[in-house]
Amino acid sequence: MSTRAQISKAWRENNRRRGLCVGCTRKASRGFALCKLCRITRSEFQKDRMAKGMCFRCRKVAASGRKKCLDCVLKVALYDLRRKGLSEKELQNAATAFRNYQGICACCRLPISVGKERFDHNDEKKRFRGIICHGCNVAIGFAEENIQKLKGCIRYLEKQR
Repeated sequence: MSTRAQISKAWRENNRRRGLCVGCTRKASRGFALCKLCRITRSEFQKDRMAKGMCFRCRKVAASGRKKCLDCVLKVALYDLRRKGLSEKELQNAATAFRNYQGICACCRLPISVGKERFDHNDEKKRFRGIICHGCNVAIGFAEENIQKLKGCIRYLEKQR
C-alpha cells in the first residue's frame, strides 16, 4: 500500500472512531461511517452506475442479471470467507470453484438463479465445501449441519409420498 493510501486509510479510521463521516467529516449517523448526505449521494451514484449496466463497485461492465461484475462478486465472497477464518488454500479452492461454476447447485444439482448462489463452508473445520443454492444453504443451516437430521427429513418425505 502506498504512503498516500495509508494516510487516507488512517484518516478515515480516525474519523470513524470520532463518530465523523469518512467522506466529509460532518457528524456521522449513528452506526454508520457516512453522514446522511454522503449516504444519499453514494446511493444515487451507485444507482446511476447500475442504470448504465456498470458494476457499482468498480466501473466495469456488470454481469448479466447482477449489480456487480463477476470479479467483484468473487472479491466480496472471498472477503466474507476470509472473515470467517478460512485459510488462503481454502480461499483459492473457492475462487477456482467460482471460475468453474456453471450455474448448478453442488447439493441438489438444480440450476441456480443469478445472485442466489452461496459459498458453502464448514464452520468447525474452516473448509470450503462448494457453491450451493440459497435453499440448500438454508436447509443445511436449519438442520445444524446434522447428517442424522437430514436423513430423517429424507425418510419423512419419502414416507409421505
